[in-house]
Amino acid sequence: PYVYRMSFRGAFATTQARAGLAFTGDFRTLIRGISVLVDASVSQFIHSRFYGFGNESVRDAALDRGKYYRVNHTVSTIQARAQNLVYENVTASVGGFWKKVDLTAEPNSYFSLNTFPGTSSFDYAGVLLEVNADTRDNILAPFNGFYGLLTAAVHPALLDNKKTFTKFDVDLRKYVPFWIAGLRSSLAVRGAGEKVWGSFPLYEAAYLGGSAGLRGFPRERFAGDASISGTIEFRSFLTKLKVGVPLGFGLVAFGESGRVFLSGENSKRWHTSYGGGLWATLLDRMATLNFTVGASSEATRFYIGFGFMF
Repeated sequence: PYVYRMSFRGAFATTQARAGLAFTGDFRTLIRGISVLVDASVSQFIHSRFYGFGNESVRDAALDRGKYYRVNHTVSTIQARAQNLVYENVTASVGGFWKKVDLTAEPNSYFSLNTFPGTSSFDYAGVLLEVNADTRDNILAPFNGFYGLLTAAVHPALLDNKKTFTKFDVDLRKYVPFWIAGLRSSLAVRGAGEKVWGSFPLYEAAYLGGSAGLRGFPRERFAGDASISGTIEFRSFLTKLKVGVPLGFGLVAFGESGRVFLSGENSKRWHTSYGGGLWATLLDRMATLNFTVGASSEATRFYIGFGFMF
């Protein structure tokens, strides 16, 4: 075990000229028996577009190719938590955070032509509680185990936030390994949900869309005060090679469904997507590169990333 661990990450998107910096620290000797987790970040990637609230919000594909739905933003966050092991593979943490969001809209965009809560510079803070259970055999490319994360956050009437609001998130994942035609495979199942109570700024809404949920749809395609989604994904090795180091290649296929809820809206529609792809792994999933395509009723999108999507 280590005494402390720190990491720094940075990213830059050339197309939209957006950047992000992040620091993560885990300090295990400041408080005996407790891990002190510190996160600090400045990002222009968290909120890229806004299509309006509602499970049946309308998106114009032609306008989406331009800047009509685009949101320019900078999100600064500082968070500190005390984490303790409460049971085997189960941790609980409690702490506080401060966040500052600066939003600007493109001229004549959907965002600039409408009025939404929290559409300018906004400082707020809060407290949060997290409970995490993790028995996965691999963090980035799991084939076996369970993962669960429950998060509750209270945002009191402080700084620019005039009304208290509360947010609850749940993310549950199960990975079932099996063999098919002599190939090592896994069935990954995920269920996630989010609920916000009170009057909240638009960037704290419950969102669905993109790689985080509902691939094939644009990022943050649907926004509401609650969301629910589910994914079933099949993963399988196709072959293994040894060219100096062990290499593996496989395929993935998935189906997803979800929706958001909004107070006052009467909608029974569920949004679905499906897709598949290929992946390559080095040293038995020590490093995994994933190529997938997702199709929905609105678009077909391609994704490249390290590890599986969940």
